[in-house]
Amino acid sequence: MDTPTEPAERRERFAANVPVKSYPVREAGGLVWVYLGRKPAPPPFPAFEFNTLGEGHVIPRRGLLHANWLQGLEALLDSAHVSFLHRRQLEIPPNGEVRKEVGYMRENGAPVFEFVDRPYGFTEGALREQPGGECYARVREVALPFFSFIPVAPSWPGVVVCAIPIDDEWTAQWYISFDGRERLNTEWMTQFNRDTGNPDHFNSDMGTVANMWNQDRAAMKAGHWSGIVGKGNAYEDFVVQESMGPIVDRSKEFLGTCDVVIVRARRMLQAALDRFEATGETQFLTGDVDFASIRALSFTYPAGQDWKEIGAATLAAAAE
Repeated sequence: MDTPTEPAERRERFAANVPVKSYPVREAGGLVWVYLGRKPAPPPFPAFEFNTLGEGHVIPRRGLLHANWLQGLEALLDSAHVSFLHRRQLEIPPNGEVRKEVGYMRENGAPVFEFVDRPYGFTEGALREQPGGECYARVREVALPFFSFIPVAPSWPGVVVCAIPIDDEWTAQWYISFDGRERLNTEWMTQFNRDTGNPDHFNSDMGTVANMWNQDRAAMKAGHWSGIVGKGNAYEDFVVQESMGPIVDRSKEFLGTCDVVIVRARRMLQAALDRFEATGETQFLTGDVDFASIRALSFTYPAGQDWKEIGAATLAAAAE
């Protein structure tokens, strides 16, 4: 932009002749999006619903983790762990509407998973049968390679979380809350997560392995499942991800029935790597996508019916 050490008569001309890299940039959803690829034209912009909303309707927050980004992504795909790792939050829900949702997760800690392929990744249905003959569905939308839309009731604000690699051993985990109907209620948003309030590093007080991430072992003996007291779901997830080590050795793991979603995502990522090696193609999209229509959802329905049909009808009703 300038070369102030050059003589005045050639300062401007010298600066103009120095090649400088530039990257396409877009501001949307309270974030700055930068295309860092080598191809001249960027891929289609992910115009998710939150990227179309104005101030007050979307709030992004960033957590920083000493863990590989894939550990962050896999944590965002697994619906089964909620019944256990976040059990303390499920035991003391703050209001009636939330109490009903978390009750379904307490009743059944081993959901059955079903999937629907999408041009951007897949839809994950985590289905929990309930004692009263109902089934509780948590329908997640996964837009590879980064985005996981967290299932919520139709009347709640939406939440999308994405794990973005900083380098091999560090990850920026973004939590993006949004509501297209009304301005976000920040008090409602803190029911399950309490943090530093710094949107650029909301978990800066999390601790490290040196102090066991501030885990309270006395509270665990008294019944607190994780020992991460007073912080909430995000901190519990982060501690699990970091405690594996910066890059987990997956050759030593034992995948269970509920890990089918992890297996599916890994196979799709591996297929993308194979495709890149063979053709140089880096995009995950396999067709046109209406990004703004992607929305995760949780709901109950009579056992035996098709959760996909009921979910589509529920979303359509919520959009009216």
